[in-house]
Amino acid sequence: MFVRTKLVREHNVQVNKLQRLSIQYVKASAQAQQYRKIEKYLTEEERKVAKRGKNAKVNTMPKNAAPVDYMIATGFETLIGWLYLEEKIDRLAEIVDKAMN
Repeated sequence: MFVRTKLVREHNVQVNKLQRLSIQYVKASAQAQQYRKIEKYLTEEERKVAKRGKNAKVNTMPKNAAPVDYMIATGFETLIGWLYLEEKIDRLAEIVDKAMN
C-alpha cells in the first residue's frame, strides 16, 4: 500500500505501468535489497522484529526467488507490518522512504 501510494504521488502513469513499477519494489529480491539498505538505521527492537520474521518457518518457497532473499524479504515485510500495527506510521513512512530512495 505504501509503495503504490508513493508511486502514484510521484508518477503520472497508466495503471499497467504503475503495476510494473510497483513489482520492481515488492518482489522478494528487491525487498531484500531494500532491507539491507535500511538495516543500519533500525533500532534494536526493529531488528529483532525483522529477525523474528526472517527466521519464521516457511512451508513453501517461491520458484522465482532465492531462499535467502525470500527470508530477508519476509523479515522486512514483518517489520513493515509490525510498525503499522503498532501505529508507528511516521517511522514506517521514514523506513519505506529510505528503502525506496
